[in-house]
Amino acid sequence: MIRILLPLLIGYLLDLVIGDPHGIWHPVCSIGKLIHVTEKKLRKVFPTGERGERQAGKLLVLIVC
Repeated sequence: MIRILLPLLIGYLLDLVIGDPHGIWHPVCSIGKLIHVTEKKLRKVFPTGERGERQAGKLLVLIVC
């Protein structure tokens, strides 16, 4: 149990002390930007409604992966 909790506690404390680096490229931020831009474009291409959103969502997953 301690093998699981200790690394989590250390990581949490380091995040509190250091935080996210500013000005340094971070892959999670890039993926979020890619999702945001791609979703906006796909919403213009695919029809509104459940079917169109599902198709756009599937394509979005493929693009991001």
